[in-house]
Amino acid sequence: MHQKYDKLSKLSCRIFANSLLRFIGEKPGIRNIYTYEIYTPNHRLKILDLVVETANGYCIDFEFHKLDTTEEIILRNIQYVVNFRLENGNLIKPYIISMADAEKSIRKAKIHPDLEIEIPFIFFKNYDGDEILEKIKKKINKNISIEEFDLFNMIFLPFMKHDKSDYEITMNLIDLANEIDLTEEQQYQLKACQIILVDIFIPENEKEKQLKVVNMGSTFLEEYERKLVEDAEKKGINNGRKEGKKEGKNEEKEEIAKKLKDDNVPIEKIIQYTGLSLNVINSL
Repeated sequence: MHQKYDKLSKLSCRIFANSLLRFIGEKPGIRNIYTYEIYTPNHRLKILDLVVETANGYCIDFEFHKLDTTEEIILRNIQYVVNFRLENGNLIKPYIISMADAEKSIRKAKIHPDLEIEIPFIFFKNYDGDEILEKIKKKINKNISIEEFDLFNMIFLPFMKHDKSDYEITMNLIDLANEIDLTEEQQYQLKACQIILVDIFIPENEKEKQLKVVNMGSTFLEEYERKLVEDAEKKGINNGRKEGKKEGKNEEKEEIAKKLKDDNVPIEKIIQYTGLSLNVINSL
């Protein structure tokens, strides 16, 4: 496992995370990147761990898994949610992004004899990457404009089901990105995300060469990152205005308690975390 600290990777990671939010249907906008860890190619289970703070103020933990998940993995994720809340003061929503078989993966775990919690999953292997790639190529050959969902498919296609190796499909997409007529924003979004794909799927001895092929400079990315942060802050402010002003610590605690209840956290734990009474929590 290694954690990236270089500027280009950080900037690319923010764009990749924002694209992932939109792909899975969450509201886009990244305020902060807590964790960005890529695991070595021969790691048995995980390939990427990404923790972000969203425009809405809550956090999301994206774990990219290669193999079928077990109850032990689900329990570990639940424990991480609790620990993150205690250590950082923020609620965190876990997602498992799986490259494995949906039928064989465990998605729930019991934390109490009467309480079972299910982790949200995205099974990329449910998407036919080869078919999606052919459709994109046909659009390119017919000079049909690439739309947003095409761009997302090109970003996440290496995680989908395909006949080629992850290495081959990533290389094909890098070449294809240089042939497509994209808007400036689409081009930088796609190429920024391809930096992450190179980091995950390309061997160390080829990474530097392929990053040059991607040909991504940091100047535009810095400007693009600034725009994403501003957008996230604006969305956070707008959401706050829609909900009305929430003054005082008690109102904040009630909001946290409601979210914990929605996540099926035991009542005694909610009392412990918020300090609210049982009657107040039951009334939420």
